[in-house]
Formats: sequence, C-alpha cells, structure tokens
Amino acid sequence: MSKRIRAAVLAVKDDSFLLVQERGRSDYSLPGGGIERGEPSLLAAVRELYEETRLKASSVRYIGDINGRRALHYVFVAEVYGEIRLQRKEIGGYRWWDGKESLPVQGHVKGAIGLLRKYENGL
Repeated sequence: MSKRIRAAVLAVKDDSFLLVQERGRSDYSLPGGGIERGEPSLLAAVRELYEETRLKASSVRYIGDINGRRALHYVFVAEVYGEIRLQRKEIGGYRWWDGKESLPVQGHVKGAIGLLRKYENGL
C-alpha cells in the first residue's frame, strides 16, 4: 500500500495550535490534505487550510516532513487570520490547543509540534 502525500498546516494563534476533527473521527489532526498533481506543497497547504476552515495564512514556512504510518506529511507553520467557517462535509469540529491539555490527536500533530520546536531552536 502506498502512502498518501499530504500537506499539513500547523496554524498558530495566541500560542495555540488549530486542530480539526474529521467527520466520524474522535481524534484531531492538523488542517491539510492531498497535494494535487503538479501543485507545490506550500500552495496545497494554504489551499487546504482555506478549504477546511476559511482561514487565511501569512508567514508560511516549511518546517519538515513527518513520515507516518499512512501518510507522508509536508508540514508548514503559519500565522492565520479570519473567522473560522468549517467545511461541514468533511470537518465536524475544531479547537485551539495549547499542546498541554490531554486530547486525542493523530501522531502527525505531536510530530509537527516537535518539528516546530526544532525549527525555532535552529536545529
């Protein structure tokens, strides 16, 4: 089975991270999704963030890859602005997470936060 290639956004606002909950799932993930043929991963990340939440991104930076069980995630960190309006066909909920509260998250979420810490420390 080949892995999905996806772009994910670690959206940061007021020292919290945006998590989305796909319909029918109990855990949370980062906004993001598949990269279309010929589409740069950065544009896919910004497009998916907007499609899922209607948030716009600024200061978008690539921080690394996460090779998960089912997908290879190209991870970008971005400051976001606007008002969240979920794309309800796909996304059932969202929350801002401080990274400390106990919450069921998919593996790439913690991996992305680890990448961000390394990026911030210049590693």
